[in-house]
Amino acid sequence: MIIQITRISATIKCFCSDARGNIIISFALALIPFIGAAGVAIDYGRSVQVRTMLQSSTDAAALAAASVRDGTKNDRTLMAIRVFNANRPNISPRPTLTIRVLETEVTVTANTSLRHIFLKVLGQTSSPVGTSSTASFGAGSGPCVLTLNKNSKESLMLNSDSKIQAPNCRVQVNSTSREALFANSKSHIVAESICVEGDWDTNSGSSFDPRPEDCPAIPDPLAHLPKPPEANGSCDWTDRTVKGRTTLRPGVHCKKLELDSGAKVTFKPGIYVMRGGEFIVNSGSKATGRDMMMYFEGSNNTRFNINSDSHIEFRGRTSGPYAGLVFFQERGSRADYSILNSDSSSIIEGIIYLPSTPLHLNSKGRISNASPWTGIIVDKLELNSDSIMNINTDYAASSVPVPSGIGPGDGTNGAVVLKH
Repeated sequence: MIIQITRISATIKCFCSDARGNIIISFALALIPFIGAAGVAIDYGRSVQVRTMLQSSTDAAALAAASVRDGTKNDRTLMAIRVFNANRPNISPRPTLTIRVLETEVTVTANTSLRHIFLKVLGQTSSPVGTSSTASFGAGSGPCVLTLNKNSKESLMLNSDSKIQAPNCRVQVNSTSREALFANSKSHIVAESICVEGDWDTNSGSSFDPRPEDCPAIPDPLAHLPKPPEANGSCDWTDRTVKGRTTLRPGVHCKKLELDSGAKVTFKPGIYVMRGGEFIVNSGSKATGRDMMMYFEGSNNTRFNINSDSHIEFRGRTSGPYAGLVFFQERGSRADYSILNSDSSSIIEGIIYLPSTPLHLNSKGRISNASPWTGIIVDKLELNSDSIMNINTDYAASSVPVPSGIGPGDGTNGAVVLKH
């Protein structure tokens, strides 16, 4: 650095001895600090960008590792490595990864060095960049209702005297919008707590009990779940309508699976794939199934449409990576909203997981009232037409396990909490 300054000083003296170019030289010299400052700002901005990307990668890795149900230290370590590698930024040199698994928490640390473009002129060729994320498990209860959309207005919306009744669990809205949570026309939420990243509003006699808290967004607790291998199979049935009393077995349904009015259908245990079409439960029909999950993939009309006055009793998977799930929509799906309008005696025992699509409730009456427990994780949620969503939390009464990050915080099977 001293040699460079000596050379610059000598150059300036040489130019200053020639009066003919003094004005131009003076102008050029005046630009040097501005150009230097711009270069520093650019390199600093790159450093911030790399750090942000690394933080997202270590966050995802720590959460995934902490969410491994009943996992060993080796299980959690391997999960952290796999998720970090799937999300890590494309930078050189490749970040070094350190994973520490303790009894109730996982810490993932990533370090790299950023090669500078402008600062190297001043002798600083690179600088270290590192992030660390810690996820604890069994550290308290998770939400029973979670909307994941980070920017949308009315990410959770209630209209027309609709209600969410979740007195023993938390309702969480991740949107940063000024109207992230909105209740209209005598609509109400009663919950153990209500957390909103953005802001909230009510009108026409609506209310929230308790008053919503200003809380940071929480990561999707099921973001680590991969596409089920069953979804790689070819179509077993296409454009199928079921009538009368029927028993269905797991497989791939393409275009449509419709339960005709009056049908009584039993779903055998396993994973059902809906590809490129709707799962329709018409009014007057009944569908029951234990240890089952429906996975929706494909085109814009791949969704479920459960009509009013239908009856469903769906209990989620009891083991394996999808334990606790009833419905799982493909990530990144552009499908229209799914519709849940079943009668008050219906049971959805498990998680409705629609990470990229909304869920609408339009039925006049109580929904999932008879379920021991239900969890909702969706992109957006909307209730209309006097709908009442009852979120029960009798986890001990159920044979369907509660995924980490949802429901109670009971030891290593409890909620997952991220902290940097």
